[in-house]
Amino acid sequence: MNRIKIFSTPHKALRKLMAEFSLLAGKTDYANESELQVLKQLGNEMFDLLKEHAHIEESLVLTALEAKAPGSSEENIEEHEQLEKVQAELEEWLNSFDGTQSEEEGFQFYLAFSSYHGQYLEHIIHEETNTQELLWKHLTDEELMSLHMQILRSIPFEMFLVWGKHITPAQTRKENLAMLTGMKMMLPAPAFEKIVSIVQASVSANEYYELMTELGKLPAKAA
Repeated sequence: MNRIKIFSTPHKALRKLMAEFSLLAGKTDYANESELQVLKQLGNEMFDLLKEHAHIEESLVLTALEAKAPGSSEENIEEHEQLEKVQAELEEWLNSFDGTQSEEEGFQFYLAFSSYHGQYLEHIIHEETNTQELLWKHLTDEELMSLHMQILRSIPFEMFLVWGKHITPAQTRKENLAMLTGMKMMLPAPAFEKIVSIVQASVSANEYYELMTELGKLPAKAA
């Protein structure tokens, strides 16, 4: 039986988003203000999701694990502190760009982000293997489901829409169908329609058609 993977969905989204930012950071002309604005917009969206994700992990996921196995979250917290320090520096550096910086400074920013990106990928692999195993060991399926629902309820709806832009293109169709099925059953119709519009803009026309066909077989939740 497949058990709930607490980290899988947000980490897929963050991998997708960080890879896109890395690519864009490497091709941006740092003397071009319009290109810089595109980079800043994507970067600030990425940093916002990274900060929210770390907060959710520390306030909900690691807190639940620590209650069951004291001391088990120490390594995660230490890594968060180290990564967040570098992340804050990169965010400040990004937003200092105004088109007057040299090509070399832009390249140094790209290298610095690449270094951080590599460290972050190692960190989330640790969470998806070691930390996830600890969650499975110490929490029941009912407790994992309760934790999952707490996480969903903690995310403001507008922020959830931002997550959706990066979650749906990073997941399998099966995962997207399961996610959207749950949302259709839980959310009021107007809110679900906003989710659907995000999905339509984020996946291929073929996948969107298949998802809507399957979802059309389900009853809608009353507004």
